Amino acid sequence: MDIKDLNKNQMVLLTLLLSFVTSIAMSVITVSLLQENPTTITQTINKVVERTVEKVVPVVTGGKSTVTKETTVVVKEEDLITKSIDQNKNKIVAVHEKSIGADGAAVHSFIGWGIIFNKDGVIATDSSFIADSGTYSILTEDGVSFDTKVLDQNESKGVALLSAIREKDNKEKENYVFTPASSVNSDSIKLGQTLIAFGGKGKKAVSIGIVGNIINKEVEGTSSSTPKIKVVESIEGNVFPPSKVSGGPVMNSFGEVIGMAVTGLWVSGDPIYLPFSVVSEVYSAIPKS
Repeated sequence: MDIKDLNKNQMVLLTLLLSFVTSIAMSVITVSLLQENPTTITQTINKVVERTVEKVVPVVTGGKSTVTKETTVVVKEEDLITKSIDQNKNKIVAVHEKSIGADGAAVHSFIGWGIIFNKDGVIATDSSFIADSGTYSILTEDGVSFDTKVLDQNESKGVALLSAIREKDNKEKENYVFTPASSVNSDSIKLGQTLIAFGGKGKKAVSIGIVGNIINKEVEGTSSSTPKIKVVESIEGNVFPPSKVSGGPVMNSFGEVIGMAVTGLWVSGDPIYLPFSVVSEVYSAIPKS
């Protein structure tokens, strides 16, 4: 039969059939091409987060009905990452060790990074460079320096907690507003999600990778009748923080802290991070006056 002899309905059916066959062929070709390309190219293609809301909501005002339509929004993960970094810079402080120089003046030597844990000025950092007898200070993103006292130095957990000392005769420090980092429950961490690790020597820098492994452990329940539960013990990534400087946060692409860089976990040579929930555990165990 010649195509010119087809009626309208037959032409529509033929068009649909051709579209169907073409879409299958394109899918096969696309999958084949992705498999042949390096992983980095595939990740680039996948790194687009699409949030689609396509709904019509009737709204009645003054007896008249109007229609509100929400449309598709496409967000590049690159934009999420840059936004996350920008909104967390002021929640990370530089940690310095204080000493007295030859001229008798105080010397502040950079040793690592710290994360603002709460609005009272409690700072979480790596326990490996903090000693109970040491003297430390912190420097905020906007250049304000605080002396600190050591609240806890928990080597077994890898966490040290410092508290900023507010000077009563210094209005800037007395009224300073600390912005705590936002964190998520360890249970929400997923394999393959974006990992942003803060580090750098004296100047903030970041490494971008993914969560490669989540290491769990079983803990006893609250009573003998309660079954054991699984909790996240550590998070394995595929990148170290820049210059392998510890104490800084590890975040997801939405700017939520999921872990902290602790050198004690790097003995295997892998970039392993401490879940941030451990910091909360250490803080909760401190006797409150």
